Formats: sequence, structure tokens, C-alpha cells
Amino acid sequence: MTTPAAPATLHAIPRSVTSRIAGVGLASLGFVAACVTPAPAPTASPAESVRVDDRAAAGSERSLATSDGAAVAEPSAASAAPESSPNWVRGSSSTKLVARSSDDGSDVDLRESFVLDAGDARRDAFTAHVHGLITADLDGAGGRDDQVSFPSLADTFSGSVDAWFYQAYVDVERVENLETLRFGRQIDYETPEFAFFDGVAVASEELGAKRARFGAYGGVPVHLYESSRSGDVLFGAFGECVPWKRGRARIDWMHLEDETRLAEHDDDLLALSLWQRASDKLRFDGRYTTLEGEGRDVKLGANWNDPQHDFVARATWRRLLETQQDLVLELDPFYGALQSLYPYDQLGLSLEKGFGERATLRGGFDVRRVDDDADIGTFNRDYDRAFVGATLHDVFTKGLELGIDADLWDADGRSIDGFGVSLARDFGNGFEAALGTYYSLYKYDWLSSNEREDVRTWYLKLERAWSKALKGELAYDFDDDENDTYHTLRVGLTWRF
Repeated sequence: MTTPAAPATLHAIPRSVTSRIAGVGLASLGFVAACVTPAPAPTASPAESVRVDDRAAAGSERSLATSDGAAVAEPSAASAAPESSPNWVRGSSSTKLVARSSDDGSDVDLRESFVLDAGDARRDAFTAHVHGLITADLDGAGGRDDQVSFPSLADTFSGSVDAWFYQAYVDVERVENLETLRFGRQIDYETPEFAFFDGVAVASEELGAKRARFGAYGGVPVHLYESSRSGDVLFGAFGECVPWKRGRARIDWMHLEDETRLAEHDDDLLALSLWQRASDKLRFDGRYTTLEGEGRDVKLGANWNDPQHDFVARATWRRLLETQQDLVLELDPFYGALQSLYPYDQLGLSLEKGFGERATLRGGFDVRRVDDDADIGTFNRDYDRAFVGATLHDVFTKGLELGIDADLWDADGRSIDGFGVSLARDFGNGFEAALGTYYSLYKYDWLSSNEREDVRTWYLKLERAWSKALKGELAYDFDDDENDTYHTLRVGLTWRF
């Protein structure tokens, strides 16, 4: 049984940490020198404004998962408060009933996600943001049915109602030379691993011709399902700038400490990230990280975006350099269940081409290879996947979209063809409907933290917006995998104010 997390206190920083700080500082001198060396001011074309564009892209590509492996329910565009709201306090409330069943049991949960924003950064000295989730097990917490078919981390608590705050912070606005001064529970998506913590973060405005920007943060890491936070520490610093034309560079250092029942973990992560725009359409990016002075992983990517011809392409490659052993929770949230993560390579390519208002075509492939076949296991597999698809607009009648997708999987010595078909239509008056099916060789169920294999999913989704502030949802999924069949019914209501 897990008890609610107890308040944690920061302890004195040991000498070993201060020596590492000095080492990181020496490693960063070249970067800082490059950022502060005088240079001609960049031109003001949109292609030169790389920092804002690349920071937005980096955030969109990050997986929304907490440091302990649980999904963070970030508010969607549909649930966010309208930007034009004149209210000093604004936000959204999303209530959802989720009923699931299989041959082995059933589970009924109520989930209430809420977002609150207070203040206006343009005129108020302080603004605030709160994002939380309340869950209630309506058919009994920790019952046999839940544990057999639909286990979740929430079942480790003794009560049937649980609450989590994902974010709860206050921003101090319009501080001279500062872009950010934030206190409270916060998430930083730009760090090499999610910085999810209770503490303080500060970041400067862009400085000088090279638009240098520096920041630091620190506090107690948030582990939502951990019984004790004693001995847990997270802090770090970063610097970024535009060292050359159409380029951006960023260096990050993170220090993390995690005290568990069996061991005390103490890890330092250093990352160097680079972005380069070759033209208005082509962008390259890369990142290299080290852990305790040893290479951890490397990522490379290229983006081609041509709005004039409605064509987008993205290529990525990642290499895990060293076996990841028992680390702090932020660096390896699944070690307790899956043990070591072994080196692998993963390559991906995706293409999408639009043809006016009539059709959109897409395709690509993913290839993943674990270095040693003996190391293949759950969440760390070899596979080849090729996919193609099309969306046809205004099929048979105006507003009706037909989606067709096909996959070819080659994994675990099996070659499997999959297909997906969907129909979606906006009927007007705020009513939308979608019906379809798709195939997954590996499907992750974030609610139960399980991986299912060879899954065929059928779904139906209905949405009705009665106004800009009120929207309802009714959805049903039927999953058929190699071991069981699963039914999921979701009934939701979102209110924006």
C-alpha cells in the first residue's frame, strides 16, 4: 500500500556535486564564449527567427509522460480556455466517465481534469496556472476485477478517490531582463528529460546580437506515485543562442538525486542540441547527451515543410549508446518493471502531400534494431514497419472524409499486414462523428501501463458542441488482441470559461 507523498526538504549539496558543477562549468565555457562574442545582428526574416519556431517544434515532439511513467493529461486545444476571454480567472473543466470490460473483469472510473489560469501578463504583476486531475473508482478501489484486467498505478492507493496536481505555479511578470520567473509545481519540456518539480525556475530575455538566453531551475522532483520524497533533488541550468546565421545551439545540464528503499541514485546529464535552417523549407536538428561523463544517446533529424506545394517530410534517427541500468526515475522510469534498456538504433521517415481540398496522401517507414538479439524484450524490440495512407475529402457528400491506411510489419519473425479505415463528418451545428478501425502490432494502454500485441481496434466517436464553452463526447472502442477482447466506453463533458 502506498501512502501520499510526504513533504521533502532540500539537503546540503555534497562536495562531489560541487566538483561536478565545476566540471560542467569548464565544459560550457566554449559554448558561453560563442554566445557572447560580438556578431552582426541577424536579419529579421521569418526564417531567421529560429528560436521560437524550434522551441515550439521540440515541445510538440515530446511524449507527454511523467517521470514515473504515468501519462500527464495535458489540456487539449478543445479544453483550453479561449484566449480572448476577458475574465481574470479562466479555464476549463473536463469530466469523463470511462467504463472498461473484458472476459476477465470490468472497471468504471470517473476522471475530472481541470485547468485554471489567473491574471493577464500584459497588465498584472503576477499570473498563475493550475492543472490537475481527480479520479474516482466507482466500482471499488483495488478490487479483483481491476487488478486482473485493468491494473493501474492509482490502485496502489488505499482510497477510491485520488487527486494529482500536474502544475500549480505563479509567474512574476515584467521583471527587468527576465523572460521567466516561476515558483511552484512546473514542467519544463525543453530540458533533455522532463523537468517535473516543485521549485523555482528563472530564464533571461534574449541578450545581445547573438540573442543569448540563460536560465536555471531547481527543487524537489515530482514522483506522483512514490510514497516518500525524502532525499530527492533536481536542479540544472541551460544556455542557448544563435551562434551563426539561421542556427541555434543549446546546452543543458541536469543533476538528479533519487533516494529509494534499495539504493541512492545520483546522476548528471549533459546535453548539446543544435538546430540549423538550410532554407525557409529545410531544417536540421540534432542532440547528443552524456550521463556521468559517458555518451548516452544521439539524435538527428531533418524537416522539409513546403506550404506552397502542401508537402511535409520528416526523417529521424536515434542511437542509444550505452545500456541504461538502475538510474534516477526521470532517466529510466521503467527500470523497476523492465530492468535494463539495451542499446538500439531507430530510423524513421514520414511524408505527407496534399492535393488541394480533395485529398491528402502520406507514407513512410520505421526501423528499430537492438544491438544484441538476446536483449530484445517488452518496450525494446526489433521491427520494420512501412505505412501508406490517404484522406479523401468531400467523399459522396460535402463534409464527409474517408481515411485509408495500410501497414506492413515485420517483427519477431512474423510478417503482418494491417489496414485501417475511417469515416468522419462534420454535420454542422457543432455535431461531428467518426467511425473506423485500425491495427496495432504493439499497442500501449497508458491507463493500465500494459503493452498488448496484435490488436485490431474498432471505434465510434460522437462530439457535440452546444456553444464555444460547452462540448460533449461519446466514444466507444472495441479491442481484439491475441489473448482477449476489450470494450471501452467514454462519456465526457467539457466546459470552458
